Amino acid sequence: MPDGTLVKNLSGGVKARHLDAFLEAEEGEYISNPSEIRFYGAASFKDSLRSLFADTLIYHETNLEAFAIGNVTVIESGRLLFADRVRYLKDLRYIEAHGNVVIEDDSTSSSIRGIKAVFNDSTGHGLIIGKPYLRKEEDGSIMTATCADTLEILEEERLIRLWRDVAVTKDSLTMTCADTLEIFENEKIVNLWNNVIAIQGGLETSSERAVFADST
Repeated sequence: MPDGTLVKNLSGGVKARHLDAFLEAEEGEYISNPSEIRFYGAASFKDSLRSLFADTLIYHETNLEAFAIGNVTVIESGRLLFADRVRYLKDLRYIEAHGNVVIEDDSTSSSIRGIKAVFNDSTGHGLIIGKPYLRKEEDGSIMTATCADTLEILEEERLIRLWRDVAVTKDSLTMTCADTLEIFENEKIVNLWNNVIAIQGGLETSSERAVFADST
């Protein structure tokens, strides 16, 4: 190329290794400037923290950044993630997912859906954005929750928090609140804040705050 960039096409089953990362696909393309490898067809990226699988995968060697595009699956300890696109910053231990996001999270015994998700392994902090939907099932009991804003996961505290216009259903109990829902996994306690309404068996009660025990 005029600027001195080298482009090399690869086929017939492509494999590459960079530091602790192993990449594989049916076809590939190496671009020297920037130092970038593109993988096409059943592409995969595996390092010591997680594995990414996608239709297409782009890896930047210089800044240790991977982009997975199309039918993305991410497998890591205690979590499965599905999305249309994923960006993974290996050095920062940060992952960002976009489009039809589904998360199966063992740490909270839950399945979560949303439009976008971000997780930081260094802080144990995660956000699911875009009218997230939560489902928890254990011992035959089911809890579902939705909100208009964001769902937050704090792994170390084993806490799930949902913000704004929250609706939660657990078996025959339905509750709504205008502000925040907190689910404490260790204590099995659920807090609701601001304009709380609870309906069960045809009875309705309201308060500014409510607490109930979650046996799921």
